[in-house]
Amino acid sequence: MGQDRGKLSWDLSFTHGDNQLVGNGLLPESMLMQNRKQVYTRPDRTDNRMSMLTLNASYQLSDVQTISMTAYTRRSRYSTLNGDLNDDFDPPDVEESGVENRTRTQQHGEGLALQSTVSAGIHRFTFGASVDRARTRFAQTEAEGFLDATRSVVPLEEAEVDALLAGKSRTASIYFYDLVTLRPDLQLSLSGRYNDTRVTTRDEGRALLGLSTQLDGEGRYRKFNPAAGLTWQATPRLTAYGGWSQGSRAPSPIELGCSDPQNACVLPNALQSDPPLKQVVSQTLEAGLRGTFAPGLSWNASVFRTLNKDDLLFVSSGLSRGYFTNFGRTLRRGVELGLEQRTDPLTWSLSYSYLQARYDSPACLVSESNSSAETSSACGGEGEIAVRRGDRLPGLPAHHLKFKVDWQVTPAWTLGAQYRAYSRRSVRGNDNGAHTPDGVEFSGTGYVGGYALLDLTTSWKLGRSVELFAKVANVFNRRYASAGQLGRNGFDAGGAVLPPDAWRNEQFVAPGAPRAMWLGVRMQLGA
Repeated sequence: MGQDRGKLSWDLSFTHGDNQLVGNGLLPESMLMQNRKQVYTRPDRTDNRMSMLTLNASYQLSDVQTISMTAYTRRSRYSTLNGDLNDDFDPPDVEESGVENRTRTQQHGEGLALQSTVSAGIHRFTFGASVDRARTRFAQTEAEGFLDATRSVVPLEEAEVDALLAGKSRTASIYFYDLVTLRPDLQLSLSGRYNDTRVTTRDEGRALLGLSTQLDGEGRYRKFNPAAGLTWQATPRLTAYGGWSQGSRAPSPIELGCSDPQNACVLPNALQSDPPLKQVVSQTLEAGLRGTFAPGLSWNASVFRTLNKDDLLFVSSGLSRGYFTNFGRTLRRGVELGLEQRTDPLTWSLSYSYLQARYDSPACLVSESNSSAETSSACGGEGEIAVRRGDRLPGLPAHHLKFKVDWQVTPAWTLGAQYRAYSRRSVRGNDNGAHTPDGVEFSGTGYVGGYALLDLTTSWKLGRSVELFAKVANVFNRRYASAGQLGRNGFDAGGAVLPPDAWRNEQFVAPGAPRAMWLGVRMQLGA
């Protein structure tokens, strides 16, 4: 709800979400070929609940100055239940083949931002300040048990608390933005933001339950991030633009608490006794052109380059465990092209992007299931691989093509199609691109193949406020994988538990969604 009363306007909004997500994770390729509907281990469930109240207000002090305010409060709760293969399974000493991991996270956050915008001659200047704070409580438990015939974990003992933490963060910021009209066809933008962030964790498990953890910690991160941009309308049909910007991000309490290789975490979130992490600093340079060829036909072309310093990466030390670490530098650069035409009754768009995402400094990463592990003289640690400058970042395809078309058959009936194509990508654990399967000790190519998908849509308006719609995704029911990872497989192709000495280094993949159909109704209230 809200109100606009001339100089004063305000709106108040409330958002609430409550959902349950089931993610069955990655599956070894041998099990995938046997039965595509199999899951590795289960259950794998995440429950999310979030409520947020936001107030926006602005007041026009004069014809050239406006002040505005945003305030919010947010409450969220996340809980996970994961059944995993027990890494310590070793009959007859350890008979429990599975372990049930649970986490619970509660977060409370508030924020307030105040700013003023002033117009003076060729300048439109905005300056402001903000304060954001968040408090987090985190608990993790585990209970060992056995895996039944469906690879679901049946606990045999009471859950034990692994971690019980309280964390908080506070960020104070001041910022400015100046839009300078140098000429009617030339505009310059200058901006900057200074952030001061404190992140702390307190080990309540050690104090209240006598755990052997050492999780108390505190970090402070300060950074000024500038940006500049220039836009030139060369002709009525051609605009050129360019800009440079810097951004930074402080580690979260979760990342700070999961950064020790000797105390790896259950993916994706757990907290252990860890060394401090540095904040991530990214610098982006972008330039491009956009324009029109004819009425209704527009185009755009741009190039970009983003360099991340002290990038935070999650390094796997097993299929379900790992840790966060600062990596020297990573580089992303590429080209984006687009073409779009809006006519009656046909609208279509075509876009293409090329991305070169790579490591920009050498390092040693843990990947025991990579065939090149422990073969480099530069990286002699257990299970380490040597990543060189120029090696591609895993999980990111180099090429992406997208085509979309909508046909207005009648004023009420619309047909549409969307086509997406992606090139192949390397899997996590093959960061050096040196994995070579031998079919005995190591399997999997270290890559997932490219794929293309076609979706069809249609909609029918029954009136101003009611619309029927339908969608068919993956029309040709293509079988593909969207991601992958090298890891240790503890099951045979049929899903039976193997003795530990028969576990294999294999490639795990995330099977893509099969053909699916949706039918629904959209209603617009107050139309």
